[in-house]
Amino acid sequence: EDAEEDRSRNIIDDVPDYLRDLYVILEDSTDPLDMVEKARPLLDTLRAGPAATESSGEDAEEDTLGRYVEPLTNMLILKLIFNLSAAYHTISLDHVKKLTSGLGVSFEQMEKSIILSAQSRALSVRIDHRAGCIRFGSAALESEEMRGQLSILAKRLTTACNIISPPEVSSIAAERAALYADVRSSIESEHINTLERKVVIEKRKEEAERLVQERLRAEEAQRKAEELARKAEEDRRLAREQKMREKEKLQKIQDEMDAMEKKRYLTAMGRNVENMTVEQLKEVDTAALAKEHADKANKKKEEAERKVKEAARQLDYLVRAVRIEELPRIKEAYDTKIK
Repeated sequence: EDAEEDRSRNIIDDVPDYLRDLYVILEDSTDPLDMVEKARPLLDTLRAGPAATESSGEDAEEDTLGRYVEPLTNMLILKLIFNLSAAYHTISLDHVKKLTSGLGVSFEQMEKSIILSAQSRALSVRIDHRAGCIRFGSAALESEEMRGQLSILAKRLTTACNIISPPEVSSIAAERAALYADVRSSIESEHINTLERKVVIEKRKEEAERLVQERLRAEEAQRKAEELARKAEEDRRLAREQKMREKEKLQKIQDEMDAMEKKRYLTAMGRNVENMTVEQLKEVDTAALAKEHADKANKKKEEAERKVKEAARQLDYLVRAVRIEELPRIKEAYDTKIK
């Protein structure tokens, strides 16, 4: 804004030529490769100054325009870095030092100026000492700067074209009047079209919301169905496990009963079952063991019956012998009694 005000007041026309040239370099120059070379003699002239006195050193710079050399040099460095950022993504430190070698400024001072400008967000710049280069901005910042450059180029080309071939004011006024009339005539229809587009957009929005709600309801129904299916499968699994546990329990009880029965048969058969393991008991055939036990019991019973019969026969024989032996005695006693 200050620069535009200076131009509007024609202040630039009242300053020396070297200051005007320096002003143009600082404000309008976009070539970073030669701006320092162009500005260096101008800064030397400014340092000498037309109001120089016989005093020397810092007092001389305070009494002349030379006191502005340092801030203008810093501004020139920032302008250089800004122009470099518009043209390059990275640039080597050696090349930057070569461009600024004639300014009499150390690289540390230039680095300090760059860091201050970066901290104030005037520039997006980073000094990479490891790679020995300066990196400018990002892709987004570069694209913005490129669009700005194209806009500036278009404006300057338009200004140049108007200077080379000035447009006719009357034709421009007629074109503007026709444009305004066309706008006024179409504003009502544009308003109606805007309202119709708004209605269409609202309908599309409602349709999109409806589709989203339907999708959510379908997903919720699918989720519930999957949850019910998972629950049913879990119930079936639990039922199978319960049946397996019951079956295993019954099988265990049956195994224990079989083991007890086998032990009973074996004990009845006179075998020692105290040291027998479960595996050994499982190998014993219950049916065969029961048959063997039954056979032994039958044999024992038959042997007992045989012994009883044998004893009865011997007793019968004995009774018969006794009766045969006592019969004469009974007869003799009877006869004696009759006499």
